[in-house]
Amino acid sequence: PVFKKYFSIFRINYSIFFCFFFFPYGMAEPVSSNISLFKEDSLAYLLIKKSDKVKYEIGFSDPCHLNKLSSVKRIVEKNNTVAGINLSYFGYPFNDFKNGDIRGYCIQKGELLKSRSIWDSWMDVLLIYSGKNSFSIKRLKDTPKIILKINGKMITDDLSVNISHWGKKRDYALFFNGYGISYIPPAMKGYSLDGVDVLSLKTSNEFTVLKNSMNTNEFYSVISSATGNIFTGLKSGEKVVIETDFSDDIKNSQFCVSVGSVFIENNRYTPSDKNANDDKSFLGIFPNGNILVGCSSFSNTILGKKLETMGIKDCVLFDGGGSSCLNVKGKNIFGGERDVANALLIRD
Repeated sequence: PVFKKYFSIFRINYSIFFCFFFFPYGMAEPVSSNISLFKEDSLAYLLIKKSDKVKYEIGFSDPCHLNKLSSVKRIVEKNNTVAGINLSYFGYPFNDFKNGDIRGYCIQKGELLKSRSIWDSWMDVLLIYSGKNSFSIKRLKDTPKIILKINGKMITDDLSVNISHWGKKRDYALFFNGYGISYIPPAMKGYSLDGVDVLSLKTSNEFTVLKNSMNTNEFYSVISSATGNIFTGLKSGEKVVIETDFSDDIKNSQFCVSVGSVFIENNRYTPSDKNANDDKSFLGIFPNGNILVGCSSFSNTILGKKLETMGIKDCVLFDGGGSSCLNVKGKNIFGGERDVANALLIRD
């Protein structure tokens, strides 16, 4: 009887210890073979094992118009992925805002889809996915140059780029825009370019000018400048070259996108009062390569200390506030009230 009594107590205590040690923030709900969901008040996150079976990608509300919006739920379902979380804020839709509000970079498999406006020093933190189940966080010290040459002469090194197709063609338009690339006037004057259909970071991109007038009913993958009307006098048949000087880790990534601020660096929370009490979306990287993505309504300090305790080495914030949304298998686990331009999608 004594043996049975102590064996029973030990067995119960061991079970309690096991649950506390392995599930310190609540019980796990299996999502797939390499992904588990954890939920508690004010916090929901996915713990994702480092595995060759797990893939990440950017899902767009509309891959032909990067500023259009839809729900994270719809993006997850459209791309048939196991989960998704809201990612980056790219500014207002075209023709809604006249203050040059194009925010952030978006690069996918060496193609420049979007570059930051020259007015805006916001969102200089990049999330880089190498394609080897590995994320890294990079602070830009300098603005990467986007260089325009006309007939061999460098005109500017500060172009803005935004991929948008109003039609079926994938051609580029070059134009002057004093308001910035987020605003396209109804009767835009610019230049259609004939040449490559992917603006590559790895090579020179060569074009021939086709014409010097267009309207917004046509097709655009737009390239613009607001440093003065540098395109005055450009003629049909002239040669245009666009080059960039992005670093190799960006050039060779599967994708690279501007995000919010660095939240944890080398397992140390970076205190910040900015949007301290807003909802947050985040991605954390463990030393062993496991990934944690989630949303929280905790304050910055509470969430930062909690992620520190969990052993997160580095963590970055995504677009937050009302945009924060974690969706698993088509179900919103956190948020989802606001439409967004893009989401980080997870396959397993």
